[in-house]
Amino acid sequence: MNEQNLIPLNKRSKAVQREIQEKGRQANKAKHALKRSIKEAMLVLRDCPLENEKIKERIRANTKLQDDEITEAVGIAYLAIQYAKKGSAQWGRLLFEMMGENDVQGVSKIPGALHVNFSTNPEDFKK
Repeated sequence: MNEQNLIPLNKRSKAVQREIQEKGRQANKAKHALKRSIKEAMLVLRDCPLENEKIKERIRANTKLQDDEITEAVGIAYLAIQYAKKGSAQWGRLLFEMMGENDVQGVSKIPGALHVNFSTNPEDFKK
């Protein structure tokens, strides 16, 4: 961009300032409306029954959930756990976010998450 064409907002007339600010407000409203629509769609879709029979069968084998309880959200959570166990940091981060742990580092909000107990006594793990 040509630096000479960049005029600071405070160097423009009040009418032009208002016009530019109004365009910004309109764009912001549109952006928030789109985000709201996407969030509403995701909330509806997460509660839909899971259609992937292969994943549904794995969930049934590993949990006590009934077919009507196995939703898209359950399928995503199951896959996130499986991939996180294989070492995927992205899926591990998603798991923490799904559990409400929105910290960027992932584990710092979980009490005792970094503490490792090497005891072989089962009583030590009941704390």
